[in-house]
Amino acid sequence: MSRIYFAIVNRGKANPLMKKVKKLGIQEGTVLLGEGTIRSKVLEPLGLNQTQKEVVMIPVNKQQDEELHKVISEEFHFDQKNKGIGFSVPFAKWVPGSIHFGLESDVFEYSLIMAIVKKGMSREIIKIAHAAKARGGTVIHGKGTGEKQDYYFPINVEPQKDTVLIVVNNKVKDTVQEMISKELESDSEITGVVFSLPVVLTSGIFEGEYELEGGPSE
Repeated sequence: MSRIYFAIVNRGKANPLMKKVKKLGIQEGTVLLGEGTIRSKVLEPLGLNQTQKEVVMIPVNKQQDEELHKVISEEFHFDQKNKGIGFSVPFAKWVPGSIHFGLESDVFEYSLIMAIVKKGMSREIIKIAHAAKARGGTVIHGKGTGEKQDYYFPINVEPQKDTVLIVVNNKVKDTVQEMISKELESDSEITGVVFSLPVVLTSGIFEGEYELEGGPSE
């Protein structure tokens, strides 16, 4: 079973991060632009709670994943708030006709909730998630080329769509996902889909804080 290592960092940090990754012998990776949210009682009413982010996605094996979490977290100070976070999701490269998918373990502390909605509706999804005790989120604005690609991870960033990424503790995962799902079903303006994936490893995620880093569960 392989993994996708995600790092969500401030704008401009993805290139030096990828240089560090390549020194570790890992050559593949994708960088997407995103917007994060900082939960702040002071900034939110002023509309100043959005931050510019870069989302790095790197296919790795278990050993590489563990090394990345250690090295990247130390190099980019993920132990400090608002510096960045890392998390990993297990995956199997899709093969035509395949219907099987297995995980290394049935026990995970965190999950990645993903909601794909119409462009411009992501802010409402973030508000709903916050009301359900989620601690932030990152939005990727879709921009497609229409070209067929061989994706390692079963996520296609669609044009005219917003993809919301939220990492949550499994204690609140069901509540957050259910509230988002109900909103999608009840509001004709917020059409989309929501689903969750297990997170096998994290770095830089702070529990119990009100103002957090602007990435998934940041």
